[in-house]
Amino acid sequence: MVKKNVLFLVAAIVMCFAACNNDNEPDGGQVGAFQITMYYISYGYCNFTITPTDKSTGWAFFCHKTSVIETIGGNMMAAMNGLAELKQVYGNYETAKAQGEILEGNYSNSAFSLDEPNTQYTMLVFKVNKELELVGEVYSHTFYSLPNQFVDLGLSSGTLWKIFEEDNANSNPLILTYNEAAERGTIPTREQWEELLNNCSKEWCFDPLLGNCLILVGANGRITGLYSTGKYGSDGKRGDDGECKGYYWTSTQTGSIVKQNDVFIINFDTEETSFGQRPPATMDVCGAILVTENPNKKIKK
Repeated sequence: MVKKNVLFLVAAIVMCFAACNNDNEPDGGQVGAFQITMYYISYGYCNFTITPTDKSTGWAFFCHKTSVIETIGGNMMAAMNGLAELKQVYGNYETAKAQGEILEGNYSNSAFSLDEPNTQYTMLVFKVNKELELVGEVYSHTFYSLPNQFVDLGLSSGTLWKIFEEDNANSNPLILTYNEAAERGTIPTREQWEELLNNCSKEWCFDPLLGNCLILVGANGRITGLYSTGKYGSDGKRGDDGECKGYYWTSTQTGSIVKQNDVFIINFDTEETSFGQRPPATMDVCGAILVTENPNKKIKK
């Protein structure tokens, strides 16, 4: 919990900056009579704006898991069922409008809840008449919620980074062999680390309970964090520079005789970062942070 509070504090610092950067996938776009812009998608919620071309006509939207819409019978049936429920609950157009269920003009939602991570959702948008009846077509926009605890930093590759490194129940970084780290997920390559460093600003922080932390802030204001791990030798003991150093695995191998994995090195005392090569001893351990692909890259625009 302490670790998350540190990340949220830094997020608050950059929140105003983030609001002006809509770099996340997918962008949305003109869908029939509506412009849908999704400017942040996470594993638990999304931010979006819907702009109708006709500002005077009432309209509504529903957002469900795509599998649920398919079970109902498709977009048209799901929209009609949703309107039938509104009519049953509110009775008439004006009451539904007063409750925010029927909209006129532009609409934005900065924290629309998503039930499940790494799941396909479909947003349905359509015009509504005064009798709470569907008018014309049902427009749709499909997207995926992100995998649990991963964040889109607005990187051009679309790579998602975990919000913070692999840790234990006390939020301290786990120290893992390369194979132990690889069993947990995908370890970033050196190129992915370099993309992260070259496209994120750095915030050097100190957590009274967990020690030094490097926060990386994407161009869209989203963040990931790395704590000091210390350097461990093949004897399993932590070096004296533990509080001011962080060592993290990369999946890139170098070396002509014995292939070895690079490590990403954080120097908290000098606020510098670099790459090094781990010794070949099998007992060597480092911290680990994971990456994954953005599922929204699957969607053709």
